[in-house]
Amino acid sequence: MLSLGIQYGSHDTSASLVRDGEIIAVMEQERFNHKKHTYDFPSDAIRYCLEEGKIGFEDLDYIAYVGNAEVTNKHKQAFIKMGLNEAFIPKMSDRDDIEKTLRQFLLKISPASAQVPLYSVDHHKAHAASTFFVSPFKEAAIFTVDGMGNWVTTTMGMGRNGKIESLLEIPHPHSLGLVYGAVTQYLGFRADSDESKVMGLASYGKPRFLNDFREIVQYRDGSIWMDLNYFTVHKMPLMKEPGVLNLWYSEAFIERFGPPRQPESELTPLYMDIAQSVQAILEERCFELLNDLYAKTKCDNLCLAGGVALNSTMNGKIIDHTPFKNVFITCRQRWRT
Repeated sequence: MLSLGIQYGSHDTSASLVRDGEIIAVMEQERFNHKKHTYDFPSDAIRYCLEEGKIGFEDLDYIAYVGNAEVTNKHKQAFIKMGLNEAFIPKMSDRDDIEKTLRQFLLKISPASAQVPLYSVDHHKAHAASTFFVSPFKEAAIFTVDGMGNWVTTTMGMGRNGKIESLLEIPHPHSLGLVYGAVTQYLGFRADSDESKVMGLASYGKPRFLNDFREIVQYRDGSIWMDLNYFTVHKMPLMKEPGVLNLWYSEAFIERFGPPRQPESELTPLYMDIAQSVQAILEERCFELLNDLYAKTKCDNLCLAGGVALNSTMNGKIIDHTPFKNVFITCRQRWRT
């Protein structure tokens, strides 16, 4: 069985080739176009994978891509009821039409691609599979957490007997990843790119705003709730417009914490303390969720995936703050292909 995986419709587009469960090749498009965290269709990455496997499209059994319409529509309808910015509405169809767009791009690479069946895979299920199926565990609790994918921000699951059971989903816009990204942007860095800089900056600060963040980002009944008055992520277009910077935080956030840092300006103790405070709330809320996950699974093994799982400061504390004894983290969170 030969399958080509494609990550498109979000940042860090990529492709992979798998033969009978064995990874033959994986590549990111940014290696070719030199655009960090590129959104471009991964044409070059696809060609690379096929060349590495010494095959053509006619040899493929199917092509899998990230984007489950059933899951997306379910959460999208719930989100619509919250009220949307008009700029958000026309962007919805862009992702719903991803299969049509995929076909158009693939035909430009090779007419033979038209004969290969396409299958969609849910974003967070792809994350879960990317960690559990390459882990050393026969069974494990699975925790995926990032900004958003298919209108879901966080999931819990249980992997056993080669299958993954879903236990919990937290819907957009309540997202630990988006909170961290908003603060990343507020601190003068790039959201969805420079979160590691905030993690590093946090080590120089004190958590003197932790109680503020505890009010803004709460743990409620086994889930996460965030005060949307402080953010704009529920009003922004899904797809980024070239040259347009969408702010993830609101005026209310500025009123509470002060003026945002300008890029390249001095990193003052104030911004260090804000970084430490958002790092602390991220850890606190993730540990609460992980303790819930252990209670649901009673499994000592844990598999992590998603952009937030790149936070090594938090990861290093999991065993000390939860009952889990063994933790596996997939090496490349962006390769959901």
